[in-house]
Amino acid sequence: MTEYEDGFRTRYIGVFRGNSQLLVVVRINQDGTMVYNYMHGSDKRLNQLRVGQLIYTREEGKR
Repeated sequence: MTEYEDGFRTRYIGVFRGNSQLLVVVRINQDGTMVYNYMHGSDKRLNQLRVGQLIYTREEGKR
C-alpha cells in the first residue's frame, strides 16, 4: 500500500532484465481502475525508485 493525498492505493513494481533494465509500475486506484507506467534505465537509477517492503524475489541463477 502506498499513501497518496486521497488515501492508500495498492502498487505493484516489477523489474525485468534485458539489454537495459525495465521497470514496470502498476497502481490500482480506489475505484478499481488501473494505471501503469514503465521506464528503461540502469540498475542503480531504478533502485533509487524503490519504496516499500519487498514481497517477492527471484532466486539467483533462475530466469
